[in-house]
Amino acid sequence: MDALFLAIFALIVIQASKYRPCPLLEKMVAAGRLGRKAGRGFYEYAEKKA
Repeated sequence: MDALFLAIFALIVIQASKYRPCPLLEKMVAAGRLGRKAGRGFYEYAEKKA
């Protein structure tokens, strides 16, 4: 999720604010809810046992 946010942010810098990320994505990235690698995003991910 953070990769998507950074890609959209790069488009803002290069192009215009036409490609601004949605407010929900901004809030989730700011809260550290980055998806599977953080264990939480739109969903809560359980840790896998090895």
